[in-house]
Amino acid sequence: MRRIGIIALALFTTTGLVAAGFAEEKQTEQKAPVQQAEQKKEGKKQEYIYRGVVSKVNKKAKTIIVNKEGPKGEQTDLAMLFDVSKAKLNGYKSLKDVKVGDRVSVPYEGKLGKMIAVEITKEKK
Repeated sequence: MRRIGIIALALFTTTGLVAAGFAEEKQTEQKAPVQQAEQKKEGKKQEYIYRGVVSKVNKKAKTIIVNKEGPKGEQTDLAMLFDVSKAKLNGYKSLKDVKVGDRVSVPYEGKLGKMIAVEITKEKK
């Protein structure tokens, strides 16, 4: 009889701990979407800045390719394609004025695998 009591006590204790663990896990899962929604409401977007030299301008597709510059101004093999359809132009009147060889600074956001330029600023050589 004593063994049955010990086994029953162990069973109830284990069940209580497991149930508490599942309840805590469920609360954590419910909080995550709320935190994500708060971040979206605040409007915080991750923005990066890419500096380099324009190597190609496609006016029809409204894209540019910018080659990254090294720390001493030398050209590197790294280049990025930017969608500039909604970009603000600083130092240019229109996309037609952006020329190959121009040194630019491009703040951008990554959306669905595309690099969307926020603005294009012409830098002095």
